[in-house]
Amino acid sequence: MKVIMLLVSVLVGVGTLPAQYRVSLSPFSNAPQAKPLMSDSKQSLYEADKWFASDKVKHFSVSCLLVIAGKIGSKEVLNFDRAASSTSAVGSALLIGFAKEVIDDLNPNNIFSLKDLAADLLGIALALLLLSLTAY
Repeated sequence: MKVIMLLVSVLVGVGTLPAQYRVSLSPFSNAPQAKPLMSDSKQSLYEADKWFASDKVKHFSVSCLLVIAGKIGSKEVLNFDRAASSTSAVGSALLIGFAKEVIDDLNPNNIFSLKDLAADLLGIALALLLLSLTAY
């Protein structure tokens, strides 16, 4: 479990590493402790990232619409079967959502938000539920 927390904190950049994970390059030197993985401005952006914000509604809506359009389009235009159209639509929506978060993280005034990805997943789930009730 600690390894997973370490990997997530390094990949996503959620604060400094806990003390037990800080390692000096030379065990015999008096090297300074590890520096924080992100600036104070990024940290304040993480703290300001709320679960119920207009940004989450946009992520939810766009992901839902991407899956619906992708599934219908791949079935009607590309003649994919039901499973292939679902897979391509969900994969495309996930890829677009993840890429958007990576691009956000490259901007110094924005962050990679797991909450945004959760909203994307909820939008995808709703789209699949709605489409399962139809012939698509």
